[in-house]
Amino acid sequence: VRFRRMMSPRSTSELFALRFAVRVVSLALGLFALVYVGGWLRWSRVGTMEPLQRVSETTRSLGMDGTVQRRTGEEVLRSEVSDRIIVSEKLKILYCPVPKAANSNWKYLIRKLEGFDDYADLTKAHNMDTSGLRYLSDYSPEEVEQLLYGNLGYFKFAFVRDPYKRALSG
Repeated sequence: VRFRRMMSPRSTSELFALRFAVRVVSLALGLFALVYVGGWLRWSRVGTMEPLQRVSETTRSLGMDGTVQRRTGEEVLRSEVSDRIIVSEKLKILYCPVPKAANSNWKYLIRKLEGFDDYADLTKAHNMDTSGLRYLSDYSPEEVEQLLYGNLGYFKFAFVRDPYKRALSG
């Protein structure tokens, strides 16, 4: 009992900070795993080449091998996705939030790094009108094409979850 009292957070702000730190570390480890597992799949020579050929065929059929026709800025802006993609010119990132996949944490972090005083107010962060963040739909078609396809050095990312685990955590 004494050990539990010594190790427990003393306030709700400490508890929030601890939970946030755990989530950031888990997201960083997940990103690290994606980068290195992706490289492993590409370069591994385990067993036969059949699994690698299957991966290659799947990525080609999904258009993930670079052969996809690029959509124009106007086509992207007509899609519903343009209202969701967050653009940070300061951080040089494009983030596509996915519900129930660390969405709130990333909006919190982006707003904090952008310098908002009320970055911890998640009700504002989830409302496009009050978040203060810029979305892809705020740009012209020419600017959208530059952001998506130009050599501006923007890092584009999204996080997804296993659909079964997501459904169970609901």
